[in-house]
Amino acid sequence: MKYLLKVKRIKKTVCSKPLHTVVVLYCTTAYSLLLYQRAGRIETQTSATQSQNKGAVTFHGRMCTHTVSVPYHCVVALLHLTGLLPSPFPPRCKCNGHASECVKNERSKLVCNCKHNTEGPDCNVCKPFYNDRPWRRATADNANECLPCNCNGKSGECYFDSELYRATGHGGHCRNCADNTDGPNCERCLDNYYRDPSGQRCLSCSCNPVGSLSTQCDNTGRCSCKPGVTGDKCDRCQPGYHTLTAAGCRPCSCNPAGSTQECDVQTGRCQCKENVDGFNCDRCKLGYFNLDPQNPQGCTPCFCFQHSTVCESADGYHIHKITSTFDRDEEGWKGQQRDGSSVPVQWSPTSREISLISEDYFPIYFVAPEKFLGNQLLSYGQNLTLNFRIQRHDARLSAEDIVLEGAGHRVAVPLIAQGNSYPEEETQTFVFRLHDTTEYPWRPTLKHTDFQKLLYNLTSVMILKIGRGAGYLDNVSLVTARRGPGTPARWVEKCTCPQGYLGQHCEQCDLGYRRSQPELGLFSSCEPCICNGHSDTCDSVTGLSSQLTYLYSIEIIKDVI
Repeated sequence: MKYLLKVKRIKKTVCSKPLHTVVVLYCTTAYSLLLYQRAGRIETQTSATQSQNKGAVTFHGRMCTHTVSVPYHCVVALLHLTGLLPSPFPPRCKCNGHASECVKNERSKLVCNCKHNTEGPDCNVCKPFYNDRPWRRATADNANECLPCNCNGKSGECYFDSELYRATGHGGHCRNCADNTDGPNCERCLDNYYRDPSGQRCLSCSCNPVGSLSTQCDNTGRCSCKPGVTGDKCDRCQPGYHTLTAAGCRPCSCNPAGSTQECDVQTGRCQCKENVDGFNCDRCKLGYFNLDPQNPQGCTPCFCFQHSTVCESADGYHIHKITSTFDRDEEGWKGQQRDGSSVPVQWSPTSREISLISEDYFPIYFVAPEKFLGNQLLSYGQNLTLNFRIQRHDARLSAEDIVLEGAGHRVAVPLIAQGNSYPEEETQTFVFRLHDTTEYPWRPTLKHTDFQKLLYNLTSVMILKIGRGAGYLDNVSLVTARRGPGTPARWVEKCTCPQGYLGQHCEQCDLGYRRSQPELGLFSSCEPCICNGHSDTCDSVTGLSSQLTYLYSIEIIKDVI
């Protein structure tokens, strides 16, 4: 039989002395036991037995002794309560429902054997890293276990954040996130970092503080640049800009006709075309003229028959084209094998084009008529254009698909040179610029003076019929210039001649001068006449004085008469 023990505090007077507190232990409704706290010591009489069902407790006060006779069960309960007798029942721990047993700790003190990721003497707190929701007592219906924080593997530390819990339903706020991550769950990168492609870590943006609009980059690590600035980290100027400053990069002030539109990123000095000079590429080099945006080299070299390096654009010339459209016939074009033997050219009145046909790979050329030959100096730096197609796909190109000959020189290029496409069954346009340059190589390489000489006395223009079967040619044109009104041809020169020379191209000897090497023709230099004081002038070719030339002419007339 169990007795209900209840304790309460009352005021009471015992042994004629007021006691500060009386503790009454109720064992049954019929008996009570008085404990005079702070009044003295407690003594027990242990002679009582369970069968007698009675016992006695003696209270010794300061002034007197008081003995109370109580049931045996009350005595035992009192002794257990006061610690004078070991309890016959195992002690129970207060574990808030998170433990089913108690164990002794290192101090031999009974503590709860906590479950549900809790800890503490009474399982009254969550374990470290189990703070995703607030601690609660366990109930019969819900264990209310503590849940781990979600730090995405970047941290082993967290704390409970009540505001975060109210906002999201998860209160675990991670601390000391690794790999440059941040956020309640280490779910994002720190400011000025971005996630690498593997997604495992965050890398520094490293945006250039001068060239970037912000130190934060996008999710690929690319920074947002100021005007004129480029690079993933905004650390250099864009092409066409220079001098990185807090305002960005400054635009290059380059002349578009004479430059590549780029400049030195430190100094701003423009990158000029081959024949152009100046900080801003706004003038031709000495010996060149006609700054032209369409000219890959920028300026055209002075020809002047090699007698002067100073020239400018001549007035009074317009753009002209020498053409063959084959509207009526073959217009004088011929076919020629490599050994010089002739091959007939076929003209089609339907397609208005000419063709050459062969069933082998031996080279056969279309040979241009007289109107494309002779003095074509004014075509230097201009384009030879043609339309071409083949009958079969087995075309074999060569290094000499287009051939120019003249003045003892011979140059050639493949059909696909200068950015042209491979020939097909459909008609395509092919363009070839007539000048010397490493970007548009004619082989063998000629100096510009020799290339100009070749064009001054052009003796042959040949176009190879490629591969087996038929090759078709149409709309051949050569750009040149003629005197008269029209679109100005600014590439025609007007030379400033040195002493002893005359003419637009310094092609004549002045009065009192003669050719030093007449066999060179107009390319021969001029030197003063040697007349021993008998004349101020002489024949520019023979060098004879004007007086001797006159007398020599009289003698010839007499002999004829």
